[in-house]
Amino acid sequence: MNFVLSTRAHGTIDDVETRITAALKESGFGILTRIEADKVLKEKLGVDTAPYRILGACNPQIAHRALAVRPEVGVFLPCSVCLRQEEDDTVSVWALDPGTVVETLGDPVLTPHGAQARSLMKKALASLT
Repeated sequence: MNFVLSTRAHGTIDDVETRITAALKESGFGILTRIEADKVLKEKLGVDTAPYRILGACNPQIAHRALAVRPEVGVFLPCSVCLRQEEDDTVSVWALDPGTVVETLGDPVLTPHGAQARSLMKKALASLT
């Protein structure tokens, strides 16, 4: 099973973060958390890494419906969207595939919610290319 949706976008990490945040918002997702992992690693370990961001994205309507069915599904929320600046002026973008995550639970009532979230996440990623 592949739990990751991915794409590459041209630009700086700041530019791509702005674009993916807007695309996610258009698809009903909000950003609940934002971690600058490269800065955390520098501060905690003294290591230099490529710029790397982790965004916690959540679609409240889908999350509410899924939590109403199985409250423990909250361990998978929010969906992580990761961005890493590459050396060739592109940014790698990876997102948790909510459809695959839901499929692992084997609950047919949740499957449509995961499929909808996957479709919206794929749409947001596709907007970057």
